[in-house]
Amino acid sequence: MRDARRLFWVLCLVALGCAQAGSGVGPWQRAGLATVVERASAARGLPVLEPVAAEAVSTDCLRQLIRDVIEAQLTGATLAAYQQSLETVGLWPPDRDLLQTYSTAYAGEIVGLYSPSQRRLFLVQDSDGPGIRPDAPEQEVTLAHEIVHALQHQHYPELMDPDPFWLSQDDAQAALDAALEGDASRFGLEAVSFIDSLPEPDEFWQNAELEGRLARNGPLSEVPALIQLTLTYPYAYGYRLSFREGAELLDAPPASTEQVLHPGQRHAAFAAIDLAPALAARPAACRTVFANTMGELQISVLLRDLSADGEVDAEAWEGWDGDRYAALLCGERRELAWLSSWDSEADAAQFAAAYNAVAAAVASRAELSGPPRAQQIQRDVVVLSPGLEALRDGFAERARRSRVRERAELRAHFEAGSAVPEMPPQTQESPATSCR
Repeated sequence: MRDARRLFWVLCLVALGCAQAGSGVGPWQRAGLATVVERASAARGLPVLEPVAAEAVSTDCLRQLIRDVIEAQLTGATLAAYQQSLETVGLWPPDRDLLQTYSTAYAGEIVGLYSPSQRRLFLVQDSDGPGIRPDAPEQEVTLAHEIVHALQHQHYPELMDPDPFWLSQDDAQAALDAALEGDASRFGLEAVSFIDSLPEPDEFWQNAELEGRLARNGPLSEVPALIQLTLTYPYAYGYRLSFREGAELLDAPPASTEQVLHPGQRHAAFAAIDLAPALAARPAACRTVFANTMGELQISVLLRDLSADGEVDAEAWEGWDGDRYAALLCGERRELAWLSSWDSEADAAQFAAAYNAVAAAVASRAELSGPPRAQQIQRDVVVLSPGLEALRDGFAERARRSRVRERAELRAHFEAGSAVPEMPPQTQESPATSCR
């Protein structure tokens, strides 16, 4: 039984509900698919509302499918603005195309995904693949996991259908990803015929982290930290959520990565911060390109990635209580404005010190006018790049805040604001993939 569990951990490594690369999957018998659909539906307790469509594709086609999944959420000018915001805050290197990097990295690591935009499950079958067999456990695991995603979409469409509001809520979306992947991992595992009991969350987490390190030191060694350091997060932490909450998890999914990373904070309130009022006095030559929320997970990535030795005490990001940043263009120059709130003044001081230690690296990567400066103001930390220093006095006080616990409350806070975060509108639908 331990070997079977180990196989499952190896298979569920990275985003999009995926499995280990290299175990090519081919055309499957309809009866075999129907059996796994029935088993997954029973395990998850969700009836099948429409037939689950499934299709075999090549690895090359999978790369395009991953692009389609991303472009269903971020298209055209919005995708460009989103990447520019990640670059400005220091999370993404400017010389790497976001869409190409994600699609190439994940296409080399996965053999299956469920596409919400096409309402279809895809499994890889290259020319030398062995095809699906009833006695191939890794293929049954892949199939069950992705079928649970299809059932999630049928019963919780609001959690998986594209919605422009959530494009500027990375932290909330990362929290939701953990809930969706944890739910699919737990109930996909229950649906597998050869596994008769669930692994404990700590053991699952340890094995997932081990496989994540192997991937980071192997095929994904050259990809940016934003991919490397979040590989196992939705599985390792999402499984723990689903193990504890069962089928109720998606009825009230977490709204922040803090609620995912710390069991004691599962329903903790945090500060929703709208920077629009604080940015109203920005210089006339400046415009907001994109506003977003980093959250505890992305802050940890930023500090670990840009620190001189890669070693940062977790106390630098634990104690997060909310944040919001804005990427601006002032003429042709990039500028950054960022406000974060912390549980205590000590937490704020730890973060400010850690950020100032990497500020020069942020400026270099983001091509800012100079290093942003983090200033602690009681439990707040204000970060402004040199071109926005004039905004510092009263910046934290001008931001609009409210305490929220759930996704609906977070959305209500921003929709009640005097101004919505600036971003280019979605201008096109993601095209259907034609490479199959």
